[in-house]
Amino acid sequence: MMAESSVERYILRLLQTNFKCTYTTMEAANDAFAMFGSDDDEDETETSTLKSNARQEVSRQLIFDAGNRNNRNQGANLTDNYKSIPVSSPRTSEDYLRNLDAPNRLVLPWKVPQYLGPMSLIHSLESFGGGRGYVALENLAPGTLVLVEEPIVAWQGFEGVEFGLDMVQLVLITNEAQTILHDMEHFHPTKAAVDAATQEDEHEQDVTQIMDMIERLRNKFKDGDQLNECVTLAQRRGLSNANATLLDATDSLRLLLAIQYNSLESGIYLHAAMLNHADQPNCVKFAPANDKKYSEVRTTRKVQAGEPLTISYLPRILSHASRRKHLYEQHRFDIGANLGPHLRRMELIGGNLPRSTTNKWDDDSATNRIEMATAELRELHQDAEGDLLDEEHVKGLEQALLELCRQAQEQLKNDMHVLLIPCFELHLDCCDRVQRISSLSGGQRGLLLCRVVQTAHQLVTLQELFHGRDHFALARTHLDLAQAVEELLSRSPKQLMSLQVNDIHTVSAWSSFADKARKEHNRIKSLYPYDVDAWIEKQKDDA
Repeated sequence: MMAESSVERYILRLLQTNFKCTYTTMEAANDAFAMFGSDDDEDETETSTLKSNARQEVSRQLIFDAGNRNNRNQGANLTDNYKSIPVSSPRTSEDYLRNLDAPNRLVLPWKVPQYLGPMSLIHSLESFGGGRGYVALENLAPGTLVLVEEPIVAWQGFEGVEFGLDMVQLVLITNEAQTILHDMEHFHPTKAAVDAATQEDEHEQDVTQIMDMIERLRNKFKDGDQLNECVTLAQRRGLSNANATLLDATDSLRLLLAIQYNSLESGIYLHAAMLNHADQPNCVKFAPANDKKYSEVRTTRKVQAGEPLTISYLPRILSHASRRKHLYEQHRFDIGANLGPHLRRMELIGGNLPRSTTNKWDDDSATNRIEMATAELRELHQDAEGDLLDEEHVKGLEQALLELCRQAQEQLKNDMHVLLIPCFELHLDCCDRVQRISSLSGGQRGLLLCRVVQTAHQLVTLQELFHGRDHFALARTHLDLAQAVEELLSRSPKQLMSLQVNDIHTVSAWSSFADKARKEHNRIKSLYPYDVDAWIEKQKDDA
């Protein structure tokens, strides 16, 4: 066995750390754009750089008796002391179709995006924030293009800017600042709502919350000159509100809240901001690709006519406790402590749903420790992809990720837990990086491919349960499965036969398994064609 390297010691140290920060505070403290919702972006003994005993210690120390600590909450009141949003009853086709009634339609004075698919904006949605949002005008198949849009403000090049009034100034200095200001008056919190609230003594709960946030921001910036600088900058540029009044301090703070509540990682989008959040959304927003300025939104499963179109406001899959706290801190809405039966199954630990709140954090919970470790190891993997780690360290990282997957399963006490998805996905990403190592021996490669098969097979089941079988993420996992099995069949069928996967023990059965996986990859990939430019041209022709 090789001596422990500096990277191995680092991995051990970070996994032994008792993390004391949340996902949000860890990333958003220094990077304003980390807080925004994400755009989705596709026979030889093995020599390991982590000793086997040390490798097991790596993840055990990471989530050291977190499962036991979590058990203290078993049987506790799941709704705690915070007001929860009740889980909505299943909607019927008739319920969705009522959303399409003409009185429910909402028309905003915004320019038409590059492409607007079969969807309509309405203002009477139940169980969705302010009640506004896009719904499908017809039944939609998975992969349907529903929106193509360029950001009115792109964050590219400003990733280092901290969240605050600097971001308001970035909006105010753009060439289209006047139009943008008028457009953003319709974002939550709307200018109409804020103006009305400043003239009333008593408010509805949601308006009270908005005014409380504005006052908090006012107090935060009262000792500096930034707030006055925003007002002065707007006046110097001749910028005004849609009602022809000059921007004042309250308008600047409202604009800051609008940026916080409605921005995505790549920028501010008008129509995409009207897509509501769902823990298991039916759409995905892709980040602008290559030299393209626009972003596209597609469905990821079948959507009924009248059904709300939703995306995830979160940058990656998180536990319910993390989602609840993050969404409240960032967007000021509470998803509640309870879950529907389908997602609840994927959140249970030892048969119980862990407690959650909007403003408290259990640093010692299994979910928190696993999320923190995954985030840290993801950063190491990014270093590996950028060739900042040498080959032996990359191999050690793959072994650490493998053990993290094993220990996460053990501590979560639920083979279907949602947090296993990012663990498995990261392990496969690292396996892909290891496969590109030129010095990898035949035996090492064979064992690595066996681990790919085992991880990918588990991941497919979880992805189908969480996303549905037509989600684009499954295309890559099916391809990983197919390629690994096919190479093992040609390189080392004996190793493949030793795997305990669905009782498949013959070459013929494994060949059929690989063929099915590759067909699923091709089927799902075909649902998401590169046809955006054609749809844009079609909309121009129709106009």
